Amino acid sequence: MSDFEVTTATAEQLAVFRAATKTAPIAAVRHVFWPAGAAIPESTSVPYPAVTDSGSVHAKMDTLGFDSTTQESCQFVAYLEHWGAGTIKCRAVWTYAGSPTGTKVEWGFSARALANDDAQNQAFGTAQVIYDTKITAGDEHVTDASPAITVGGTPANGRRIQLKVTRNPASSNDDLGTDALLLGIWVEYTEAAIEEAAW
Repeated sequence: MSDFEVTTATAEQLAVFRAATKTAPIAAVRHVFWPAGAAIPESTSVPYPAVTDSGSVHAKMDTLGFDSTTQESCQFVAYLEHWGAGTIKCRAVWTYAGSPTGTKVEWGFSARALANDDAQNQAFGTAQVIYDTKITAGDEHVTDASPAITVGGTPANGRRIQLKVTRNPASSNDDLGTDALLLGIWVEYTEAAIEEAAW
């Protein structure tokens, strides 16, 4: 004979329990990676798209070659899940080939968000820049995080983000005498501390 008595909770009791023990959403920091192969080169001053081979092991990488004398840009279009509509930060992942002169590459980032009925032809937010120093040809290079980037347009969760990446060869912080090969970018953002509603 068991000393335990088993009872079954009603649906109403279960609902009360779930509501009482439910964890509130947390405004967590998230990081997403967008590869160079997903980028859209601009129609003028286009970074050269290629599939780069690492060498003897033949690891393949989509790259965009940003010129050392002409300013070139590309754009990424994506959705940041649960985005809290705050500022974002970026890191460029890049490499180079050969034995060029100079040591530094400067990357610029700007962004905008678009809502339903927004004009497509609207300005990006103010660009923020970060520079990086070369290590070794063919090595993975990851920049420090950029300063906080204010997204232009109408930032809000669920809206399309368009992010522009530029190499700034005219800057005093850019003197690498060859193409900077962009492999992709990291984007950091803070989530909204709310649950998303169903459509």
